[in-house]
Amino acid sequence: MHFKSQKALTNQLKTELESIREKYRLEIKSTEKLVSQFDGKTIYSDLHEECYEVMRKISVACSQDMRKFARKIIEMSVSVLEQNAPCAFEAVAIGSIAKGEATPYSDLEF
Repeated sequence: MHFKSQKALTNQLKTELESIREKYRLEIKSTEKLVSQFDGKTIYSDLHEECYEVMRKISVACSQDMRKFARKIIEMSVSVLEQNAPCAFEAVAIGSIAKGEATPYSDLEF
């Protein structure tokens, strides 16, 4: 792959990642009103549980989108390496993405 092609692909992937991040930044921001109602006095209040559930759903969805994004990168890499790979390999996600706890800026750990 030539430098210009690599640069274009990198920019495309950066744009895609930023789109994922923006989507979840907006979802998290939309919960600010709910979170601002929490006074912290009653740890197991209904509001606390509601905040937890909302953030958990956002985190699980973000994890799924980040896994799809990582899968795309890995599949693209495999297509380049397919003929030249020195050995068989597999990628395994670990950390927050594997646990369904990703946020918009979670790193990809393999």
